[in-house]
Amino acid sequence: MKKLWLIALLIICMACDEDYSVDPTLLPPVTTTGEETLGCLVDGWVYSSERFGYPVVRIYSVENGDSVVVRANVGREGELFTFSMINPEEGKTIPYMDSALNGKKLENGLVTVSRMGGGVLSGTFEGGSVTRGRFDVKYNK
Repeated sequence: MKKLWLIALLIICMACDEDYSVDPTLLPPVTTTGEETLGCLVDGWVYSSERFGYPVVRIYSVENGDSVVVRANVGREGELFTFSMINPEEGKTIPYMDSALNGKKLENGLVTVSRMGGGVLSGTFEGGSVTRGRFDVKYNK
């Protein structure tokens, strides 16, 4: 009889699907005031800089304008999220590239720049496994 209970319990446990989703409300809010935040979902998992330091923005002059690289620690294990864009302009949707999480290349996507001025760069981004991305950072040119 004990064996039947053990088999029944094993079958019930195997039939349960584990919920791998994470509450997206844990992402920082979409802002345009230089709040020094970055967050996104990668394969449905939340990655956010809010508890792990400020994002860093680097602007480099290249042949065809400015290359902007955004980097942020987004997890307690030291996960690093990066992406870059060329010539961001307020109100424009442009491609982002070189997106990576812990050095693992992610798909390119699109970023919509909400603000670019007064030392603040803000926007939202998505592409491939990256969804609900948002950033609001300060920069010096």
